Amino acid sequence: MENETIVMSVTATYEKGICPHCQKESESIHSHYQSHPADMPIAGNTVRLDMTVPRFFCDNEGCKATTFAERMFPFIEPYAYGTKRLAGHQQRVAFFLGSEAGASLLSIMGMPVSSDTLIRLIRKTPEAEMETPKVFGIDDWSKRKGQSYGTILVDLEKHRAIDLLPERSAELLATWLKEHPGVEVISRDRGAEYIKGTSCRPQRALPMGYSKICLRS
Repeated sequence: MENETIVMSVTATYEKGICPHCQKESESIHSHYQSHPADMPIAGNTVRLDMTVPRFFCDNEGCKATTFAERMFPFIEPYAYGTKRLAGHQQRVAFFLGSEAGASLLSIMGMPVSSDTLIRLIRKTPEAEMETPKVFGIDDWSKRKGQSYGTILVDLEKHRAIDLLPERSAELLATWLKEHPGVEVISRDRGAEYIKGTSCRPQRALPMGYSKICLRS
């Protein structure tokens, strides 16, 4: 244990590896290298893994790589400073609290990380596939109050925002709706642009401020 950091020695026992460049298998060990990724804390103490990992010769004469290190998938990403499970916890905190507050809390929890790293973890998260909602909410949001506005689109059944449009215009809204068929009912304010973007004769009675979607070709 070093200054409230628990150090664990880990040695990879791979007898052969697969070259990440040409996918050829090799059993010829060139040497070993050291890696020191962080891992999940124990009893509030940070954890560091002192890992010894083999490096192999690539036996493929046509490959650009002479040697390669064995990848530790799915335990750790190449060139990462921490394990994947640690990064997963840090990422979840970043989504809940943001970068600055998240970094402060994670430091107390024994998972220290910079705010910039938390932003990178958020940005590298793949976007979930969006299903077009049937009940749809439209409102504006201010980029610069009184001067510049965009449009926020909300799934009213799942209670979550699904997209942001850079403008508050009928044309942009109508284009988005054409590209995402399936919307049946729209809740909107009385703004002229939103009325133009969604206007049609309702096929059934709807409360004021709602529209039955009808797209013109």
